[in-house]
Amino acid sequence: MTRRPLRRGRAPARHGAIRCRYRFCAVLAGHGATFEPRLVYALQGEQQAWHVDASAGAVLGNAAINDDFYGVSPAFATGQRPAYAAKSGLMLTCLGLGGSYRLQPDWRAFAFLRYDNYTGAANSATTLLRQNSGTSAGIGLLWTWQRSDNLPDMLAIRAIKNPANQ
Repeated sequence: MTRRPLRRGRAPARHGAIRCRYRFCAVLAGHGATFEPRLVYALQGEQQAWHVDASAGAVLGNAAINDDFYGVSPAFATGQRPAYAAKSGLMLTCLGLGGSYRLQPDWRAFAFLRYDNYTGAANSATTLLRQNSGTSAGIGLLWTWQRSDNLPDMLAIRAIKNPANQ
């Protein structure tokens, strides 16, 4: 790995960006839909060898999907589990960290950590919700099986857009 000399005390080039991502998910068979906006800050190293991101977001659901998770129909109500009609609204808020590193052109190692919080959720009054938060983590390997012959050279495109970073 070759290193470029620093210019005027500047740190080595890292490409950082803040992006707003969202996902709309409509589940088939009438189970409802979610909307999941996320604010993501991403850093990417030179030659795209590593990538790190931090995110904050929320998951909003309509009444049908919330009823699948939190609703208790009168037929299944008991003394400890009263009937509950779920409503649409906030399902959870989340914070995440993730990263990946290119091992070879077709192999990447990745890891993630996600914290979900249900405090303030539209259906936090249901007896089916037993915890106010949860954490998930994972590691893995990603293998790219095939690539298109027509992919643009992203590093060349960046060089054209930002000649000062060369």
